[in-house]
Amino acid sequence: DNIGIRVALQKEGRDGFTTLVRPVDDPLGLGAVQDGAEDKDDWMGRVTIVATPSDNFKFTIRGDYYEADDAASVWHYFGPGTSTNPIYQALVPEDVRPEPYSRTIGSDIEHFNKLRVWGVSDEAEWNIGEFALKSLSSYRETRPLNRNDLDASPVFGVDQLRLEDHHQFSQELQLSSPEYDRFNFILGAFYFREENFIRNEYYLPFTEDLFLLPPDPVCCLLELNGETETTAFAFFGEGNIHITDRLDLVVGARYSEEKRDGANLVLFRDAPATIFDNVAEFDEATFDAFTPKAGLNYKL
Repeated sequence: DNIGIRVALQKEGRDGFTTLVRPVDDPLGLGAVQDGAEDKDDWMGRVTIVATPSDNFKFTIRGDYYEADDAASVWHYFGPGTSTNPIYQALVPEDVRPEPYSRTIGSDIEHFNKLRVWGVSDEAEWNIGEFALKSLSSYRETRPLNRNDLDASPVFGVDQLRLEDHHQFSQELQLSSPEYDRFNFILGAFYFREENFIRNEYYLPFTEDLFLLPPDPVCCLLELNGETETTAFAFFGEGNIHITDRLDLVVGARYSEEKRDGANLVLFRDAPATIFDNVAEFDEATFDAFTPKAGLNYKL
């Protein structure tokens, strides 16, 4: 009688909307045609546990998980796209360039979309005499990983690899007073921490043509990577003063402080020039605010 559990599971799957036409020269052995890109193959689950160990204490724990493993991430052009790029025009013959809105496109890479997200949260409540203490805790990880063929052609042109490693944690405490004859109040504190690493990479084999240089088989990988960190905390309070049975005076205030840090990790590997490189840490920035409030509540 003191515990309840709820479990939910969901599985989704469908064929894709896009057909990928492979190059005649197929060094990766992908096959002539791959049907079913832009498909969907994922599953998710959620568990909720509600328990009341005693008359003065109860908690709710929630956990969820999501995972995808498909080729759902595919680029399409609604207009000329990269066909307006003179380097692209020289690299990709006109007869294999993608048509706007087409669901049949060329591709020389293996598309994939691998996403994983999970999190857990807890809400706990204690009755301490006439007061109530509530704790709200949460943690979440998000890790997308996908690869796309940006030139949308069977020519070895431009492809993108994208990965994130994101972590987030928060904790909040609230202390509520009983409902006195003339007033009641709530006091609280909040903490937040977030970290994120982003890997965003493009292979650009036409760079030598752009700089009028001899062909180089290892040129060039553009890494638009970076990382960010955020730490924040806050203290807050609010009180209701009962002026009459229908009229309340509401007063409150909140102090917040946030620190942000990170870095650019931009490199153009094996490129003939380093003017695009930008590897530097950000100067740590701190923001703070004090926000008072006051108002009247009137019950009709």
